[in-house]
Amino acid sequence: MYALSYYMPGKIEYYREKRGRNVWVLPVFLCTFLVLGAVFVLLGYYAAKDQIQMVMAEESTGDMLVQEGAGMGNGRKENPQPEILSEPLPQETQEPTPKPTVSPQPTENPLPTVSPQPTENPLPAVSPEPTVNPLPAVSPESTQHPENGVETEKIKTMYLTFDDGPSAEYTDTILDVLAKYNIKATFFLVGENVEKRPEVAKRIAEEGHTIGIHCYSHAYDDIYDSVESYVEDFEKAYQVIYETTGVEVKIFRFPGGSVNAYNKKICKDIITEMTERGFTYFDWNASLEDAIKKTTPEELVKNAKDTAMNRERVILLAHDTIYNTSLCIEDIILQFPEYKMEPLNEEVVPIRFRLN
Repeated sequence: MYALSYYMPGKIEYYREKRGRNVWVLPVFLCTFLVLGAVFVLLGYYAAKDQIQMVMAEESTGDMLVQEGAGMGNGRKENPQPEILSEPLPQETQEPTPKPTVSPQPTENPLPTVSPQPTENPLPAVSPEPTVNPLPAVSPESTQHPENGVETEKIKTMYLTFDDGPSAEYTDTILDVLAKYNIKATFFLVGENVEKRPEVAKRIAEEGHTIGIHCYSHAYDDIYDSVESYVEDFEKAYQVIYETTGVEVKIFRFPGGSVNAYNKKICKDIITEMTERGFTYFDWNASLEDAIKKTTPEELVKNAKDTAMNRERVILLAHDTIYNTSLCIEDIILQFPEYKMEPLNEEVVPIRFRLN
C-alpha cells in the first residue's frame, strides 16, 4: 500500500498531462479495487481465525468428554470443569504417545460401588428353623424313640434301697449282681454292722453306691425314747460310717419309716431337728416286704411288681440282710426293664410318708 501511494500519484500526473483530465478514472478504480480486496482479505482472515478457534475449542471439549466417559467406567461421575476448554490441543504432527494411567480422583458426587443386584424374588438367607414338633431333650420323666421320633412310654426311675446292712452273707451277693448290670443303689447302713463288717461297707463306697444312715443300734425303744436319744444314736452311726468309709453322709432313713408306732409322738420334732442339721430323709412307696414274713424269691418279685404300681418314680425298699432277697435281686432288675435304676442323693426329690 505504501508503494502504491508512492508510485500512483506520479503516474496519475503523467497520464493527466498526456491524455487529459479523464485519464485518472482507471487508476482510481484500480486503487479502490485493491483497497477493497485488501479489506475483504483481512475480514476473511479474522473470520477464519475465529472459526478455527471455535473448532479447536469444540475438539478439545470432545476430547475431555471422552476422557471423562472413560473415567465414569471406573466409577467416576461426569463433571467437566470450565478451565479445561482453555487447554491447547496437541499438534496434529506429533506422534501419539501412550496416555498415563489415570488414577481415580474423587469427585464431588462419586458414584457408589456397584453391588450385586438381587433377583426379582431373592431367596432369604436360610436360618435354622424349628421343626413343627421338635424333639425335647430326654429327661428322666419322658423320652421319644431315638430312631423315628415317635413318642413312646416315658422313662421311669427306680431307686433300689437296702436297709440294715452290711451283711456278711448277702450284701456281697447283691453288690455282685448290681455290678453285673452296672446299677448303682443306696444302702442305709446300721452302725453296729459297719463295725462288724467294715470291709463290706468300704466296698459299697468304693463301687460308687450311695451310703445313708439308718441308725446305730436299731433298738426302736431306745432310739425313739426322745429327740435327744435319736440324735445321739444318729451321731454315733455317722461317726462310725465316716471313720470306716470316709463318706460324709447327707441322707438317712428312719428305722421303721418316718412315721411308725414307736415315734408317733416325736417324729415331727425329730424331723425338724434333723432338717435344721442339714440332713434329708427318704421313705419309700414300694417294697419287697422281705422283712415282714418268710417269703419265697418269687413272692418277693411279685411284691415288688404289685407295690410299684407302674409309678413314674419308685423308691423300692429291700433288706440286704435277707437271704431270699439276695437270690431274687437279679429277677427284680429284669422285672422292670422300663425303669432306669439310679442311686439316691440329697438332690433327689424325697418320697415321704404323710405326717398326721
